[in-house]
Amino acid sequence: MAKFLLAVVVIGLVGVVGGGWYFSNELITQEPATVPAPPPELDARPMSFVSDGLEIRGWYVEGGNDCGLLFLHGRGGTRAQPLPWRVPFEGLDCHHVLIDARAHGESEGTFHTYGVHERHDAAVALDWLARRTGLGEDRLGVVGVSYGAATALQMLPDHQDLAFVLADSSFSSLREVARFQAVEQFDDWVLTLFEPAAIIAGLRAGFDIDDAAPERSVVGNEVPVLVVHDVDDPYTPFEQARAIDAADPDDPLVLVPFEGDADHHQMVLTQTQRYTRVVADFLAEFAPEFGA
Repeated sequence: MAKFLLAVVVIGLVGVVGGGWYFSNELITQEPATVPAPPPELDARPMSFVSDGLEIRGWYVEGGNDCGLLFLHGRGGTRAQPLPWRVPFEGLDCHHVLIDARAHGESEGTFHTYGVHERHDAAVALDWLARRTGLGEDRLGVVGVSYGAATALQMLPDHQDLAFVLADSSFSSLREVARFQAVEQFDDWVLTLFEPAAIIAGLRAGFDIDDAAPERSVVGNEVPVLVVHDVDDPYTPFEQARAIDAADPDDPLVLVPFEGDADHHQMVLTQTQRYTRVVADFLAEFAPEFGA
């Protein structure tokens, strides 16, 4: 009987560890997408830098004005994904840097850490842009989409001189959004493997999933932040945007809900005019000197 019970325990542990390993893969790995050629009219120049021993690659687009923008894409995307987000800023003629996050596109790396390590890569990109243009951080803004939005928000504690941050469809807590997506994709039973998967993912990628929490990064923040989110987003629930907004009632953060898409970060494509107006109004109120 003792041997039987031991066998059951061993089989159970093997199942938990095996299941945890499988779902850790789902969380922190993904086959990098191919980076498409940039539109010829963009005149994008290849650029790269080393961060944390990894080569991070991207594009630099020279502008004609004293302002700069760093664009950060979503999970599974590449530097090309945020190109539509340039539209609301076209009239400003800013310098642009668009990078492939680590383990995405043509950048090196193996694991995704949802902003915990990526925020340091983004900081190096921001420094690259500042040195290339001679601009101070107060003339630079960061535009992030989904995973990139979460990264942008997690940059805030160390970059309080930024002109602004635009966070489109960010999660507020990796733990909460990962649990939500796990149930959506696999049903409630998968939650029994969530903690083993989170622990294994953290050990493999060198991070704690609880550190990927943009809602904590905005506490005490003084940088103007524009958060946009579709109220019927099926991938990252709108409640995540509300949590970011509620984290510090005194910070200069504006939450603008969008309706009508029932999709994830598509508003800039489907409601371009309104999106552009929202960005313009935000800059006029909170960063009037940006691009002036």
